[in-house]
Amino acid sequence: MGDIQSLGTLLRQLCISSILALSLTLLSSVQPVFAASSTQPLRCSLGVYLLSLQELNVAEGSFGADFWIWINCPQKSPDVLQKMDFVNSKQINPSLDSDQEKGKIYWSNRKIQGVFKHDWNVVNFPFDRHRLKIEIEHGLLDVDQLVYQPNNQISTYQKNIGFDGWKITKFRLREYPKRYETTYGDPTLDPAQGSQFSHVDVEIFIQRSSLIIFAKLTTVVYLALAISLAVYFVQEFEARMGTLIGALFAIVINQQVVDSTLGKADGFKLIDAIHITAMFYLLVAVILAILSYRDGEQGREEIAIRRDFLSFKISAISFVIINLILIGSAAIAG
Repeated sequence: MGDIQSLGTLLRQLCISSILALSLTLLSSVQPVFAASSTQPLRCSLGVYLLSLQELNVAEGSFGADFWIWINCPQKSPDVLQKMDFVNSKQINPSLDSDQEKGKIYWSNRKIQGVFKHDWNVVNFPFDRHRLKIEIEHGLLDVDQLVYQPNNQISTYQKNIGFDGWKITKFRLREYPKRYETTYGDPTLDPAQGSQFSHVDVEIFIQRSSLIIFAKLTTVVYLALAISLAVYFVQEFEARMGTLIGALFAIVINQQVVDSTLGKADGFKLIDAIHITAMFYLLVAVILAILSYRDGEQGREEIAIRRDFLSFKISAISFVIINLILIGSAAIAG
């Protein structure tokens, strides 16, 4: 009887040991899952203070900016600011790096002088409005490791910032996760899912505050058109044609100046429409000059004079109306 009790006790101990071993095995396999799910990315506040804008280069598709940028993190993380990537930059010159611990906050800042890419749409020049962007990501840490939290309350621009012909209408920071089709070789990521990085856009909304450049680029066109209208009062055919050819040549040269200044936009620019309209009126003036010459040769000078005077009035009024419509449409569209 005692042997049976001993055997029973041994079996109970074996069962308990087996259950404990199985429980420990299950816990060891489940623990990493809970550990991974409880891991939170480092969340750092990000701010920007814009010092200046310069070199707004339409032809090169770029703009220059100087600004301070800072990071506030709840724990020390090396190179959060130093490994920051300015995605759309053409040139970056950082300086004056600083790292300090303020209470329980780790504060890093640096000054940036850079040149950034921007696709200038000048179709509605000089009423065009633009949203300049400075795109920011960390060069190494994805969204599982680092998330930027823009601080728009203290991010702003220097109020006396000055750059000729423009003004800032709005300034803000905007964060969103940006997905890439590659893992950049990270063995912990699923290649089918790619990778995501916390992405911040520093958005600077600007619009033109001066029409001086527009006036300079259109003065030649309007003068050439005015001269071409004046030839309706000239009866000599050779002088009339010579004046019209000279006006046409001036408009063509001025169009080349416009393209070199504003670049060749994909769309049809307002200033292109003004040049082409002026060329059309020159073509009409050439045709009417030929008709007047023919009438003069046939002894119908009075008919030619009346037609030229009527053509002058129609051309002058219609050209002004068409220009007002073109300019008004561009001003509304912006």
